[in-house]
Parts: sequence; structure tokens; C-alpha cells
Amino acid sequence: MIGARWALLLAALALAAGASGAFGSAGAAPAAQRLTVTAACALLAPLAWPGRGATLRTTVGRIAGWSLAAAAAAAIVLRAMAATGAMGAAGQPASRIAAACAMLALVVATTHAALALLETLCRETEAAARGAVIALALLGALPLWLGPAAELASGRRPWIVGAVAAASPLSHLALACGDDWLHNAWFYQHANLAGLQVPPPDPGAVAAGYAMALAALLAALAWAFSGAARRLATPRPS
Repeated sequence: MIGARWALLLAALALAAGASGAFGSAGAAPAAQRLTVTAACALLAPLAWPGRGATLRTTVGRIAGWSLAAAAAAAIVLRAMAATGAMGAAGQPASRIAAACAMLALVVATTHAALALLETLCRETEAAARGAVIALALLGALPLWLGPAAELASGRRPWIVGAVAAASPLSHLALACGDDWLHNAWFYQHANLAGLQVPPPDPGAVAAGYAMALAALLAALAWAFSGAARRLATPRPS
């Protein structure tokens, strides 16, 4: 069952990359292609999530395993792009793919830990998956929709522009992919932050932030599982 879901994720990711023209776009920047594939995978992975396990240990194993599976799917698609000559093997060295997919695994692990927590609390796998995807998309687009407010507040608080950009998972993926997405042509035309001095997020701070978020989510998940166990063990009044 999980293998079938992974195959579905891989097929959906390959189709999404193909629809964007990735397999035939020789002029596309390799870093931008890495960002496109990893971002698409981060959004698609929760929709194929196999669901939490019956125990906390099984659930944590699924979070770790599914995060690695998603990263592997992205790596396969990126190598397939290089093999078809879309960007050339030199543009997608193994070290670059590994860095991008390692960050993807962190994003997916955090997303699925939150998803498993939601699923434990609301007992609805599909609703939790949809909520996780919507939340991740909104966070990823944070510099776009919160950019005007950040610029207005930057007069008194100059750090807020960098904070808004650093809070976006898309910025984290771009950092690992080597793509300056905040200053590409599309962003210049549609977002005000492109014209501002936006410092790139610090890799160490990003990794520490994901570690803390993941630890907090796993602690909350453990609490939710213990609460569910207590409710199941408590006899209902007749």
C-alpha cells in the first residue's frame, strides 16, 4: 500500500515537472529546476500520506520513512531531467541534488509531523492532509502576500523584511537549491520585496528551527497519543 502511494507520488511529480516543461527546457537554470521539483514534491507528498500508525512509534517511523521517500522521488526526477539533457548532467551534480533533497526531507518531515498530529486530534486523514497542504502553500507564499505589510513595518523594525522571507519554507528550499527566488523576474514584477534588501536565511538557523519545530510537534504528538490511550482505557458509563 505504501509502495503504491510512493509510486503515485513519483508519477505525479514527474507529470508536474513535465507539464512545466522541465524535461525539454535546456535553457532553464538548474537551481530553478531543483527548486521547482522540490517545492512541487513538498506540496504533493501530504496528499499521498499513508496515515498515522496505531502507535506513536509506528507513526514516527512513517513520518521519517515518508520524508525520505519523498526526497528520493525528487532526486529520481532531477536525475531523470539531467539524463534527458534538459539541463545537462553537469548542471545537476549529486552533491547539489543531495543538498536540495535533504532540505526537502526536513520540510516534509515537519509537515507530516503536523499532519499526524492533526489526524490524531480530528481523526480525519484526508481533512488533515488538505489542511497541511493549504498551510504549507500559505507559508511558502508568505513573502508574496505579507510583503506589503512587512515593507510598511520595516521603517521602525528593519528586521521584519528578513524575518518574513526567512519564515517561508520556499526560501529554505531555495537556499538549499542555490536559487535566489526572491530576485527572479517574476517576483520583481509581482512582489514588492524583490526591490528591497532581503538577507538570505542563515543555514544553521534554518536547520535549528526545523529541529525545534519537529521536536515540539513530536512532543505534542506523544501527548495526543497518550491522551487518546487514556480515553480508550477509560470505561464509558453505562
